[in-house]
Amino acid sequence: MRTHTAALALCCLAGLFTTGEGCAKPVNLKLMVFLDKDANDNTAVGISLVTTESPDVVADLMKITAKDWFNVRKQYLRDHPKNVTEESWEFVPGQEVPPIERKLASEKLQTILFVKYRGGGANRYRFDPKADLSVSLARNEVRVTGAGLGDEEPAAGAGEEGGGLKDKLGENAEGLQEAAGDVDTDSLKPSKTTQAGLAAKGAAGKVGSSGKALKGASALGKLKK
Repeated sequence: MRTHTAALALCCLAGLFTTGEGCAKPVNLKLMVFLDKDANDNTAVGISLVTTESPDVVADLMKITAKDWFNVRKQYLRDHPKNVTEESWEFVPGQEVPPIERKLASEKLQTILFVKYRGGGANRYRFDPKADLSVSLARNEVRVTGAGLGDEEPAAGAGEEGGGLKDKLGENAEGLQEAAGDVDTDSLKPSKTTQAGLAAKGAAGKVGSSGKALKGASALGKLKK
């Protein structure tokens, strides 16, 4: 067994095997970044490149925004020291960035790019590391292009709970709207009996006022006499 493993390792190093369970095929990644002179509303831009082989990690990271990632990345990397690697940069508007080229150890690695931008949006992109990726940073917009670029999935805030809370708020609003639509407006109108009672009360009030006026006039007449 040891002899077979050693021989396989030597073959991998020599490049004799490029595929198969025993030998991982390296991947050349190329990232190109272009910044306008007023990129990110004239503010420095943070970029984070995350690589992992874990589907669970990918699922976690595709639930959060770039803003969330930059807030939790240090702790997340400490919690996943073996299956997550990250490289980050910070560029200023108008900076000329040479192509970033990296050799990844395995074609099985999945890559996610986070762009810390002042505008809205998730600014989180999963892409095929075998394809060149281009990132263009304008004043209020991030444009990412590449043959292996996957769809930017909707952000759910800080994990499932963030999206769940948003959904609950939406459901409550819809529920209130539906409840308002279900109210019988006729039931809110006073009944005929109630209307008659209100009319009688109003008439009594007028009679009382008239009585007070007559009493006041009589008292005034006595003072004149």
